[in-house]
Amino acid sequence: MRRRTKLITPALRRDLLEKAAQSGADVIHIELEDGVAPHQKEAAREAALRALKEIDWNGREVWVRINPPTSAEAQADIEALTAGAPHAVLIPKVSDPAEMTHIAELLAEAERAHRLRDGQILIAAVIERITGLSCVEEIATADPRMTALVLGTEDMSVEYGYRLDRTGESLETLYLKSRCILAARLAGIDCIDAAHFYYRDAAGTKRAADWAAQLGFSGKTCLSPAQVAPVNEAFAPTAEEIHWARSVLDALDVAASNDLTVAVSQGMMVDAPHAVQARRILERADGQTVEPAP
Repeated sequence: MRRRTKLITPALRRDLLEKAAQSGADVIHIELEDGVAPHQKEAAREAALRALKEIDWNGREVWVRINPPTSAEAQADIEALTAGAPHAVLIPKVSDPAEMTHIAELLAEAERAHRLRDGQILIAAVIERITGLSCVEEIATADPRMTALVLGTEDMSVEYGYRLDRTGESLETLYLKSRCILAARLAGIDCIDAAHFYYRDAAGTKRAADWAAQLGFSGKTCLSPAQVAPVNEAFAPTAEEIHWARSVLDALDVAASNDLTVAVSQGMMVDAPHAVQARRILERADGQTVEPAP
């Protein structure tokens, strides 16, 4: 499934959860951690479980961000929420791959208790600590349940010390973004970029999402349903990319019929790697309507 957009929604706001289910986001993120006051954790847990069981999610993935992996709250979150069978649990403030192993063990025990298939609930890790960044490759492969890395640039800035400009490209975060993307690609999992915090700024959101897509992220976190459309658009191939992909494959098909492995498409020499790129573009374009090239 595509994970272009991950929309954060507080567990205690049933109205927003129901709205999120209709938002067009690929992943609905139910929030139990930073977005919930300490004295409301139990109520949020109960509300999240009800939402998992009762809301029609329209085929979307539903992830629950639980509390930090070594906390008692995290264990309580898993024990309670496994009954609702979320697609994944999102683990904040990850510092060590052993934390992912610990979470996987808790999930396995909870799945047995609730008679779920072993390994049914996946794990995504939030990389927002410099210790986590320093071993992100090991975190990404810590357990077969690993399905995504999610970047948290705001929290990371506190320890790392870079100054966020928040204008779109945020070049001060380029190293950590590139490292997380590479770790995810090596592990065969997704990598989701941090949110654009000016959530009412549609143009800024689109600019930040365009940059994330260009870098190689699978998708981007959203703070508001208003961000979903521009982010989804950014991660969809453009009409020009689709035309390029079709032209490349057509040219290589003609070349292959003449026992050639290299062709020329739109004035560009193309070969096998370009065919792979073209097929990936067309896979991402699945369902898009594109006018024939002039």
